[in-house]
Amino acid sequence: MENQRYKTLQETKEHGRPDFSFNIYPCTIPLDFAEVPVHWHDNVELISVRKGSGIIELDFTPYQLQEGDLVLIRPGQLHAIKPVEGATMEYENIMITSSFFMSYQLDACAQEYFIPFMEGNYQLPSIYRRDNFCYPPLMDCIANIDTLCKTKEFAWEVGVKSHIFRFFYVLFSRHPFQQEKNTDTKKYAALKEILSYVDDNYMHSITVQEAANKLGYSESHFMRFFKQQTNMTFISYLNDYRLAKAAESLSNTRLSILEISGNCGYENLSLFNRQFKRKYQMTPSAFRELYL
Repeated sequence: MENQRYKTLQETKEHGRPDFSFNIYPCTIPLDFAEVPVHWHDNVELISVRKGSGIIELDFTPYQLQEGDLVLIRPGQLHAIKPVEGATMEYENIMITSSFFMSYQLDACAQEYFIPFMEGNYQLPSIYRRDNFCYPPLMDCIANIDTLCKTKEFAWEVGVKSHIFRFFYVLFSRHPFQQEKNTDTKKYAALKEILSYVDDNYMHSITVQEAANKLGYSESHFMRFFKQQTNMTFISYLNDYRLAKAAESLSNTRLSILEISGNCGYENLSLFNRQFKRKYQMTPSAFRELYL
């Protein structure tokens, strides 16, 4: 699988072809990759769980997913995917760029529905399970999209676009708009800034004070802020992110474990081995054997 699609915290991979900004592909976790670290992108993402179970984190809140569950991720939303111990999760990713929903001249659909949704002002539920009243028509749209993408019959692109718009018609019509402007926009932007800083510098030494300075916060204020936003300490997040990057390298490269630990910011190999085993319940060498 194309693990590099998760290489950066802010995903920049272009999905779909330039003249039809839509893409769909299957994934399995942890078989294709150990986990998908926290990231965001400027696309709408739909995740349809086909088999098994796993965990998705949306803005650092975890939700356990089961076969049949459907997830809607708006542009800019922080999210991560993690495995459940002893289980795998097969799921389908549907990626749709924001431009897919826009006309040459902004019309009522864009101005009243899609732009507010993408900016986080039009609140829609993120998780849809079998008992949700929207679930049957939403999954009917997904099934039709799957069929069209497999057969690629004449005008299949028109069919795909019609079903995506029907998908959102179901959501918008059953969740009337209420202005719910996020009052924590500045905090959310600050959190994204520090997470991007980690992504750019995790291979180097990073202290709490350096991270605090990046936002212009005192060390104590930064520690409170980060814990409030993520429910974990900054050091815990940093270590977890480094280990996820190490797992990616172990499964994708032939670099030595010593090189990988150094590339992920660990100066002490023994510390890296201990923390890796604590997180993944196996040594780095045993983990690599799973992907050989």
